Amino acid sequence: MSVASQTESRNVDRILAFTRDAIEKKVKDSHFNHSPLLAALAGELLGEFGRGSMAGRAKRVQSGGESIVVRVNLGANTGAKRKSGPWDTNNTAPSDTVRYARANWRFIACPVTLSDHDLRVNTGPEAISSLMEHEVTQGYRSTGEIVASDAYENNGSAAAITDLESIVNTNDTVQGLSGATYADWNSRGVTARGTAAASVTFASGSFAAQGLDDMRIAFNNASEGSMVPQAIYTGWLPYGYYEGSLQPQERFTNTAIADAGFMQLAFKSAPVFPDSYIPDGATTGLMYFINFDCLEFVVLSGADFAMGEFVRVENQSARVAQVEVTSQLCVKARKFLNKLTTISA
Repeated sequence: MSVASQTESRNVDRILAFTRDAIEKKVKDSHFNHSPLLAALAGELLGEFGRGSMAGRAKRVQSGGESIVVRVNLGANTGAKRKSGPWDTNNTAPSDTVRYARANWRFIACPVTLSDHDLRVNTGPEAISSLMEHEVTQGYRSTGEIVASDAYENNGSAAAITDLESIVNTNDTVQGLSGATYADWNSRGVTARGTAAASVTFASGSFAAQGLDDMRIAFNNASEGSMVPQAIYTGWLPYGYYEGSLQPQERFTNTAIADAGFMQLAFKSAPVFPDSYIPDGATTGLMYFINFDCLEFVVLSGADFAMGEFVRVENQSARVAQVEVTSQLCVKARKFLNKLTTISA
């Protein structure tokens, strides 16, 4: 009995291809969780806190598009009116309060390389699988580290995703929209609501003297009705200041998140996460109040931490595949995001 021929497009032997395919999902799931923010943007295992899962909460996959367009509503519908009675006329002109923000894709790639010698000395399916898992883990971990680091502070790199330092701000331009032009396109900091954008400040100071008060103001300034911060991210030093300010009976730890390996406390309704990727110093402490209904980590379909096929390296006895991430961090409403800066002991 004849067997139909097969066209195999992968440029590696079957064992190598199989081990890569078999471990890829496991590696992706478990190696976005070294950063609480990265877990919320792209991870799988953050567990549940309060109203729902934070895992991948901000992630959105976009199919195609040369850039990312965000519809931003900067005011109430101008057609709304009080009517004198049931026969009074209705306004029919469309509202002109929506503006379009645009963000460009940013690209990250990490090679997963195996030499022919690596394969020769790691003989047998188990040995090849172990070697492959190590290399693929490094690829996903390394791309994830770039995303996590850049999400907080990209140091002005034009090749990096937009950082929270820029997104959670005031009186400046993000995604092509200016806070100086649109008053609703600003975070509110720790100043009174209605303060002119040019006068808004995010500066805190000694946590012992004013930290809890500033956290309360920053949280409340990012809240309207049921729209409240869903998570708070900070460095290890401010996290320690906050933990030290609480009485034992005031501390709250969620078991689902603890089971996922994250240490955290709570402030009001939001978990407080320490993240090693936040720039942390004795007088430069940062704390971000995030509402994931207003922050999106947009990834391009087909480049969502995707690992390509192994191909032979020209003039070398090696094969390489690329882990690729095409993404951007986008904001829909800055007023529901907030931060504290310059937190000290």
